[in-house]
Amino acid sequence: MLNLDKNKKYLLACSYGPDSMYLLELLRNEGYKFAVAHVNYRFRKESDEEEKSLRDYCYKYNIGIYVYVNTEAIVSNLEEEAREIRYKFFKNVYDRDGFDALLVAHHKDDNLETYLMQKERKNLPNFYGISPETMINGMVVIRPLLDIYKEDIIKYNNDHKIPYSIDVTNLENIFLRNHIRNELLKYYNHYKKEQLAKEIEEENKKLNDIKCKLNDNDIHSIDFLLTLTPVEMAYALNDMVREKLPEYECSLRFVNEVKKVCSSSKSNVLIPLKDDFYLCKEYGSLSVRTMGTFEPIVVDSPCLIDNELFYFDLEKRGEAKGIKDYPITIRPYQKGDEYKIKNYSVPVNRLFIDWKMPMHLRKIWPLFVHDNEVIYIPRYQSDFNLNKDKYFYIKSCFALKK
Repeated sequence: MLNLDKNKKYLLACSYGPDSMYLLELLRNEGYKFAVAHVNYRFRKESDEEEKSLRDYCYKYNIGIYVYVNTEAIVSNLEEEAREIRYKFFKNVYDRDGFDALLVAHHKDDNLETYLMQKERKNLPNFYGISPETMINGMVVIRPLLDIYKEDIIKYNNDHKIPYSIDVTNLENIFLRNHIRNELLKYYNHYKKEQLAKEIEEENKKLNDIKCKLNDNDIHSIDFLLTLTPVEMAYALNDMVREKLPEYECSLRFVNEVKKVCSSSKSNVLIPLKDDFYLCKEYGSLSVRTMGTFEPIVVDSPCLIDNELFYFDLEKRGEAKGIKDYPITIRPYQKGDEYKIKNYSVPVNRLFIDWKMPMHLRKIWPLFVHDNEVIYIPRYQSDFNLNKDKYFYIKSCFALKK
């Protein structure tokens, strides 16, 4: 008995294997609104015959069917590329014809296999085993068979003469999942499988506790991060980094490196992540940022500057800030820059330190230069409220006071 909403319209991912044919039969018998989506990869000589058999079955019972015949050559990661092909196809059908959810026939053995794979790979998953419901490519994906063992599915199919095909490549140990299935889980009896299922349930409870703890606190606060266990910190860092780099996986070695940085007395530290992204320690806070900059801007007369980084109304406030002689150049800090304050020169970098300016802002903080001399630097205030000044501000949410 499926626990699905009969008011919704489902798309069933069906390979013509025993699991998806079992789910198809349950959907048909229980009167759900659904259609079938099938991908013929043409990896095996039986692929065309399986497609024909599935079409015939759907036509017999007046079930809508969508078929994609793959013509793309897959030369590397077979599992990953095949998954990408089918989910791209599912997404097109799902969006075009207005389905409410995609149904996938993962069962209880699949759940156990996935958990054992996670342990083997030492992953930090968002869910141990397979989640009953998730989002993939903007689709609601539901797996209604996770409480049913494979042997029960096969027995039902055979007893009710439901046609299906066995993919013989699943018997080959060419993938980690196949190895776990054929060399490990195959020898688990029912009791041992149930114990493993209970272990998954317990691990998900622990994981949920970690997520609640992180959700209830500021994971960017270094003081909070230093109270966490290595596993808790790994999840906190994953949450933080994956906002910008969705596929990033924090290793235990990386966690230890970050913990040392958080514990150090240095106020500003950059840890490279990937591409132009850095994990930035900045005055008690940890965040993921890119170290941007900007091209110099030459201004010939007082005007309004309104770009993606700054808002400066030089017409109204330029002269009050000592900006009288033009042309001026607005540029980022350069090594060796100095600024005169009451007839003595101060290194600009020293001012940034005194102001406790975060590292990423130093890269985009505007200096006003005339005749190669820095004539004005907007002062950084961490507690700036934009309502207090409508003439000068930095658009990265840190702004400038009068």
